[in-house]
Amino acid sequence: MGYGASARSCQTGQMTIDRLGALRHVVDRMAAVLSAAPPASEVPACPEWTVADLTAHIISVHRWAASIMLSTTKQEFPDVRPEDDLAAWYARMAAALLATVDAVDPRETCWTMDPTNRTVAFWRRRQLHETLVHSVDVAQARPGEVAPIDPDVAVDGIDEVLTMWLPRMERRGVSADLVAPVCVRANDTGDAWLVTPRPGEAPEVTPGVSHESYVAGPAADVFLMMWKRAAGPVDVHGDAAERFLASRLTP
Repeated sequence: MGYGASARSCQTGQMTIDRLGALRHVVDRMAAVLSAAPPASEVPACPEWTVADLTAHIISVHRWAASIMLSTTKQEFPDVRPEDDLAAWYARMAAALLATVDAVDPRETCWTMDPTNRTVAFWRRRQLHETLVHSVDVAQARPGEVAPIDPDVAVDGIDEVLTMWLPRMERRGVSADLVAPVCVRANDTGDAWLVTPRPGEAPEVTPGVSHESYVAGPAADVFLMMWKRAAGPVDVHGDAAERFLASRLTP
């Protein structure tokens, strides 16, 4: 039996969560895991990086996004070097990002990575999920359990992968391995998407319907698997679904 027939239809690209509130929470989460992770520890999901390297990366991303929101134009990606106290450094730089997000109207027009959404609101969402993924990376680099991810935030992250990253990766010459329609479902929320191949274009993503090939599981685990992070069990049924999930969906 395929998944999606009884799913809550997800309005692709139009998720309605409090992204600013979620970003504040995830920023606090990142600062907390950084305080417990040795700076020289290897990051399992990014083996070429230490925790210090990853911290420098996410701070660079925050500074880049803030500069775009303030200028409204595309900016050069900044190069930063890690400071000794990673948690304090991150908290200070993240506070600057949040101050910018607070100060700029989300409806303001600016450059983004998505030609279908040239507003500051794009960057609220992008910073939320960039920070969330990397907070999991840091958490997995030190002893202890990884804090749970809010299912609704994870659903928004799945939607971002399907509606923003798949087209962007296609424009960059990296196509998802999608040979037939695949239903992606978050079992705990009921949200579902149908991802349908289009030759020479990014896949079409529509509200989920039942299909024989599917990826289904808790929203957080589906989200993490799309980012190729360690996750809990996810039900992957059918060759098309296996190939799709194994392919490169994000940077």
